[in-house]
Amino acid sequence: MAAITTAAAGNASAVGTWTGGVVPGTTFAAIQRTTNASGYAVGATAITFDNVGAQPITAGKWFKVNGHTNYHKAASTLAASTAGTVTLAEPLTEEIAAAATAVSVDLVADKVTVNHGITYDLPFAVWGDDTSTGVTIASAKTLSVATTLSTKLVCRGQLVINGGYTGLTEAAPLSASYTHDLVLNDSASMASGKYGITIGSAATDFRLAGAQKTNITEISATNTSSNFFVTSATGWTPGNVLFFGPTTPGISTVEVRAILAVNTGTGEVTLSAGVTNTNFVGRTVCNVSSNVRMSLQQAAIFAGSIAVTFAATTATDAIELCDVEIVGRAHTANKPHISANTKRS
Repeated sequence: MAAITTAAAGNASAVGTWTGGVVPGTTFAAIQRTTNASGYAVGATAITFDNVGAQPITAGKWFKVNGHTNYHKAASTLAASTAGTVTLAEPLTEEIAAAATAVSVDLVADKVTVNHGITYDLPFAVWGDDTSTGVTIASAKTLSVATTLSTKLVCRGQLVINGGYTGLTEAAPLSASYTHDLVLNDSASMASGKYGITIGSAATDFRLAGAQKTNITEISATNTSSNFFVTSATGWTPGNVLFFGPTTPGISTVEVRAILAVNTGTGEVTLSAGVTNTNFVGRTVCNVSSNVRMSLQQAAIFAGSIAVTFAATTATDAIELCDVEIVGRAHTANKPHISANTKRS
């Protein structure tokens, strides 16, 4: 376990930015294991590996599969040089082919302190030492989200903002071409509501803003239970989650579905699964997704809100969350979450 601080202002991806010349939470060690099944689809909850490789796959560690994009957290342990199945902390978000080599993640237990102006330009990293000050941004210093690539930061421990977590504002949101994910409450010993965000006593900025889109619209024409037109679908993309208003008094007929395909020009929408209650012209549809997301690690198991704790209240503090998807529980096409438009300054 080490404490890594910024050595100079610059990009988080540059080794010269960090003490020791090591970018925290991004170093991988090949373990030479391969998947021994025919492949795994999106949504799979476990992966089976062969017995090649002297290193174990340890619960709580993250791994990446060669030739693939995303990162996955193991929820069970597989001993060294032993074949077996590893349960995943979250369902797969990508397809994984057979005979693919896995790579383990090191440095997930490093305390990270940002004491210079840093641009977060890492596609993925796990920062923090599993403590109440795991990731700390010093007073008058900033961690700014890069705007020219998709990024993800997993906080293993409390995120303490004494300076600024910013770079995305209502006036300059993240382009729809990219995504930013801020994942909270990661721990080697998971528990509900263990970690969140602390806003410090000094002047602080916490600003995130996703691409603007049509948040609320209505059905303008219906075809089938899974295909219809809406008045406006500006900014909608496949995978977005939609809430459908009730078809009768009360909330029992409210439904949640995911978009399979969409034509933003004509407003035609195709769902991954049809609605149960018959659509009608005028039915309210809300898009609660965003390309900027705050979520909890393993939220389907370890419940809790995304907590923001104020160490003190000052007139110079500012919180700005615009078109940000806030996931307090893991969501699928049928499980709700919330989206936020909030500004405090």
